[in-house]
Amino acid sequence: MLGDLYLNENLLSGPMSYCLGEIKSLRRVFLHLKNLKSTIPLSFWNLNDLLSLNLSSNSLRGDIPSQIRNLKVIIDLDLSWNQLSSDILSSFSAAQSLVFLSLAHNTFRGHIPQSIGNFISLEYLELSHNDFSGTIPQSLVKLGGLNYFNMSFNRLESEVPASRPFANFTAQSFFRNRGC
Repeated sequence: MLGDLYLNENLLSGPMSYCLGEIKSLRRVFLHLKNLKSTIPLSFWNLNDLLSLNLSSNSLRGDIPSQIRNLKVIIDLDLSWNQLSSDILSSFSAAQSLVFLSLAHNTFRGHIPQSIGNFISLEYLELSHNDFSGTIPQSLVKLGGLNYFNMSFNRLESEVPASRPFANFTAQSFFRNRGC
């Protein structure tokens, strides 16, 4: 059974294969620094036992479907440096085991939902260079283990909460927002 798939930094290009989502034994998928140009196949979000997914630095585009909520045991998720868009975080609230989340350098939009405070294991949160708007959710103060946080270059309009974990982060974590 194939558990880990590491195909980073090679000459693969083109669309992502629908077949990858049919390999139910996959636990770790690393397809970053490729030239993948497509949407992420819907079948991919049915890999219920996926622990790590890195699709960063491709040319993936489109919305992330609500089926992302099927990734209940995911620990590391990196979709940064693509052309993805949607209101992703409202669909993705069941992953309490999530430790690393990077969605930077995409066109994600909408408000950052209060439910992000339910990612109680989160240590790394990178949401910079998107189109998020509204306020910084107060629920983020529940993320006591957060060691890295970046929401710079969005359209957020609220004051930065003074309590933990925000007190540990510099102004660069909030740079280039309207009201931060």
